[in-house]
Amino acid sequence: MIEGHQIRLHVDADTLAKAMNVSTKTAQLMIDNTNEINNSVSITNGFVGVYINLGPKVRGMGSWAAAAFATGYVGFYLKNFAVNPLTAGVASVVSAGAGAAVKYAVEHGIKRVPVGKNIPGISMSYVVQVP
Repeated sequence: MIEGHQIRLHVDADTLAKAMNVSTKTAQLMIDNTNEINNSVSITNGFVGVYINLGPKVRGMGSWAAAAFATGYVGFYLKNFAVNPLTAGVASVVSAGAGAAVKYAVEHGIKRVPVGKNIPGISMSYVVQVP
């Protein structure tokens, strides 16, 4: 059973030993090691996406024009997320969210916006400088 990011074995050593064809002592060690790993390892969420730095040119545009302009810059970096199935889906999230994030940032005077997703155990981000 998986609870959050931990693996729990709900079995006694004798049952596990018979199922895996190992000794009861080995089965008990497996159970103990699993519990020890659960207590010592934590999987953190890493940011997968882009940080968009908005320069004076784009901040001086209207919010809709800035959104379209910055989305073009971000699009160039999206190919970098197609390296594995976990990060490939982020490309669609970034693509969909970039314009909206830039529009909001320009309207509210924000100079840097993160666009992406937190994925357990992976951290992959790019900084996009928009003039």
